[in-house]
Amino acid sequence: MMTLTELYATKKCVATAHRGACGLYPENTLLAMGKAIEFGADIIEFDLRLTKDGIPVLLHDRTIDRTSDGKGEPGEYTLAELREFNFSHFRSIWGERLAHPSYEKLAIPTFEDILAAFHNKVCMNIQVYDSSEHSLRTICELYRKYDMFDKGFLAMSSFEEAEAVRKIDPEVEVAVLGAWNLRATTPELKKCKEFGCRFVQPPIETLTDETFAVCRELELYSNVFFADTDVEIRKLVKDGAAGILSNRVDLLRETLDSIR
Repeated sequence: MMTLTELYATKKCVATAHRGACGLYPENTLLAMGKAIEFGADIIEFDLRLTKDGIPVLLHDRTIDRTSDGKGEPGEYTLAELREFNFSHFRSIWGERLAHPSYEKLAIPTFEDILAAFHNKVCMNIQVYDSSEHSLRTICELYRKYDMFDKGFLAMSSFEEAEAVRKIDPEVEVAVLGAWNLRATTPELKKCKEFGCRFVQPPIETLTDETFAVCRELELYSNVFFADTDVEIRKLVKDGAAGILSNRVDLLRETLDSIR
């Protein structure tokens, strides 16, 4: 596999699978991540929250209600208890919760499950929702254990949270997401550069005519969130996006390959 530096050095648009291949398979699962790699994802993106016994698991929402047959917050359950639920009640990122599970049983994966399975196969965009000291220390320790340097970065909500990561392990790479409506603006991009970030994630609906030019000038890698259609993807590539996140990484890969 190529490192992050090598991927972006190719000058080809980088394909990131948002929550794995979540447009076709249950999001944030080992299955969705494995399928994303099969489809040709350069990077898999996923979200981390903490269990009651302090273990980072893949989950986007504050609760498990939408994606499983359970209810409540992950912090109310130990990992063993969470493993009892079926996390295949949701397949499409903007669709409705399925009345019945897609699979007989699909357990919630831990961060270490993902690292153990894929750390030498694909790069990772790791969004951290629990920024408690225990959470960040555990995540940083696993990042180092699996030698994720230049193969993954932690996407943090704020500069304060990113600074907390640096205090624990300054070698762990971070990206600052920031306020949704400001991510694509020149001042915010400059703040990311000054902080030492290499990666930014501007939402597609907030892009300006200057966003990609400013990113190139600042040597920031823009990963647009998100595009799921051939038309959107082609426009972003033409406009100069360094990378694109997609819920349909199969379609993203197909379009990018046809452009090349």
